[in-house]
Amino acid sequence: MVKLLVGVAVTLLLQTTSAITAKSLKLNSNVRIRTRQEWVAQPPSKRLPSLPRAVPNIVVYQTATDTCKSHAQCVFRVRYLQTYDIESRSMSDIAYNFLVGGDGAIYEGRGWKFHGDHNEEYNSKSLGIAFIGTFANAKPTKIQSMTFNKLVNKASKEKRLKRDYKLLIDKGSGDQLIALVKNWPHFAGEV
Repeated sequence: MVKLLVGVAVTLLLQTTSAITAKSLKLNSNVRIRTRQEWVAQPPSKRLPSLPRAVPNIVVYQTATDTCKSHAQCVFRVRYLQTYDIESRSMSDIAYNFLVGGDGAIYEGRGWKFHGDHNEEYNSKSLGIAFIGTFANAKPTKIQSMTFNKLVNKASKEKRLKRDYKLLIDKGSGDQLIALVKNWPHFAGEV
């Protein structure tokens, strides 16, 4: 009986994941943005402040968790981060606007419309984008780098960034991620 129930649950999960994947690919052919509904986010605990349509900064972070290479692993990491931010750090929601998974997808955190809770000075004037993983010794994957750049291109095309935006990185984001981001266009320093 238990095996049957587990089998049914796995089958439903696989069917749901396939439908979600098809939906994401269809809606976002250049960059796959997994919506909050797709990773089954809990709603914010209180109303979030709005973010201006075009922001002057991107602040990059590492999540300081294990990396993820599959959709299921990435969903697990993102849900864990949201729960941790709300329950342990007393935040209203996950700290970041977007997260970059090792599966080649972007995970919507607070999204385009609401400011983050990642850096007090920059929350209201930036997109906080976190690479899922820990990058003290390991480099982000090429897939993560390409996916991040696709998101930045999308943000630029949709006028979500000021033309002369600054790319910043959190000082605690791991030597390998910092070294990578320092070579990208618009890099302006560490915060």
